[in-house]
Amino acid sequence: MKFLNILFLAADTARSKGYGQALLKNNLFLKNSVLITDVNSRPGAPQNNVIPDERLYDNILVPDLQVSLRSTLEELSENLIENDSGSINDDSIHSIIKNTHPDLVIYSGFGGEIVRTSTLDLGPKFLHLHSGDLPDYKGSTTIYYSILNREQCCVTAILLSAGIDEGEIILKRYFDRPTKKMDIDYLYDVSIRSQVLVDALKLWAENARFVNTTLQNRQDGEVYYVIHPILKHLAIMSLEE
Repeated sequence: MKFLNILFLAADTARSKGYGQALLKNNLFLKNSVLITDVNSRPGAPQNNVIPDERLYDNILVPDLQVSLRSTLEELSENLIENDSGSINDDSIHSIIKNTHPDLVIYSGFGGEIVRTSTLDLGPKFLHLHSGDLPDYKGSTTIYYSILNREQCCVTAILLSAGIDEGEIILKRYFDRPTKKMDIDYLYDVSIRSQVLVDALKLWAENARFVNTTLQNRQDGEVYYVIHPILKHLAIMSLEE
């Protein structure tokens, strides 16, 4: 069994569950993973948003949110570290990064957290999966704006930089919009991001680095903010059954 020298920073969320399950299914094993929980009881993924009898959507693995993140990481990782700081930017996480010497870090923090420059400057590159077509769709909840404005959704794999969603582009993938019955936030969004994570790490595994990345022009595109509930409802209602 080959373990990639990659560190998975995995907050206890639906997204991290999806990432872990997708990597495990594709035999992309990692040397180190960090299970980040929160002593202040920040809520993790809901446990009841699984589509009955539908484990694939458009040939993409749909995560099973009933499976604990810990059990997935134990299978996925040569070494699992548990951390209750609740933050990617905590000094204890910095120490883990320094001590494990990863070639790459997979970032999957709690929602809304920004990776600080002090974290990005530790050495390894941070891989992030953004559910928007960069540089056109920067910012938050861009998947809903894509549903409203386009006939498809996109995930862009980037290397994080100090600017929001301005890092080097590794690859993009486009997907059919979800159906109305599919939970967008906890299943569809997680599923398509997880698929692109797998695609990106397969590229990484070929050379232990990313080649042919694309720099973004900071002036291009638009930054979106958390979508208004009415617009979110309209996006969902625009979907087919």
